Amino acid sequence: AQAVAGLRASQLAALGTNLHGLSPAAFAALPADRIASLANLQLSTLTAAQFAALSAQQLGALSAAQVKILTPGQLDGLRGHVQWLSPAAVTGLNSTLLTELAADFSAAQLAALSPAQQGVVQKARDETAALLNRLSDSGIRVQVNAALQSGESLFSYNGLLKVLQDVNTSMGSATLTSAQFNDLKALTASVGKVL
Repeated sequence: AQAVAGLRASQLAALGTNLHGLSPAAFAALPADRIASLANLQLSTLTAAQFAALSAQQLGALSAAQVKILTPGQLDGLRGHVQWLSPAAVTGLNSTLLTELAADFSAAQLAALSPAQQGVVQKARDETAALLNRLSDSGIRVQVNAALQSGESLFSYNGLLKVLQDVNTSMGSATLTSAQFNDLKALTASVGKVL
């Protein structure tokens, strides 16, 4: 980590995409200005664990252009730390990622979004509320609420997978009732409306 902290921008550029081979602790030793100087290709090869190791100052140094190229897997590494991105940086997120991460945004980040982006976030929030009102099976409602409380989005792969796995676990060997089936169809329809 000490050696990595001393790397100059030209040395980082020379490493190219080999940055992904650094341990998360070593990568996190980079000063914020060096993180901000990374090329898009370098950023695209980094691991979720490397992103998870970054500090608020380092994540705050990322630009909207840099955030725009991050993969969902990399952004998964930011769970619980999305609010550390600058308000300008979150404007680089596409619609899908906005719906997945919006629950973690700060008021300043939400205010920085364009009207179209704010509409995407609001649509996801409205559809989540509408879905909760439509669910008739208490077991599925509990699993959906549990996913939301854990910070998952119903509109992400991980969030939807968590709900389905938890429903499966809670059902055990019981057969699916028509109410449960209808609730799962409602969940699928909500995802389709938002995405």
